Amino acid sequence: MASSFSLPAVVVRDEIGACIRAENAKSSTTEPEIAEAEAFLWAVKMARVMNSIKVNFEGDSKLCVDSICSKGVLANWKSVDVIRDIVDQSSSFLACQFTWVPRSANQAPHVLGKWALHKSFVGQLVDFSVSPSFVEVLASDSGV
Repeated sequence: MASSFSLPAVVVRDEIGACIRAENAKSSTTEPEIAEAEAFLWAVKMARVMNSIKVNFEGDSKLCVDSICSKGVLANWKSVDVIRDIVDQSSSFLACQFTWVPRSANQAPHVLGKWALHKSFVGQLVDFSVSPSFVEVLASDSGV
């Protein structure tokens, strides 16, 4: 996170854990909870564009995952609209779950976000090898 914006990142994996897409976007928020919620919303939108029907969204923000699973009941007032949008948009999937994972098992989006901030990069990362640390973390996060 920079002082006036954040760069939340999303890593999309297939059913065996291999990375099939990695992107980040610029957000005007510097509130960690809102940035985490926006990353979940972005992931839901991305899955819909990819015509996914069975999805599992993982994140290391327990507050966000609990808020989504409670349909916004637990959400901070600053993120409640984003959480409700996630709940609404995720209802289109045949099967959908939101799972909390420890940060140690979810390093890839954080490494991508830090790399993107350092390189002033926003968008889809096509060549994963531009960041060797991202490649290493992809392998260790997925177990592939």
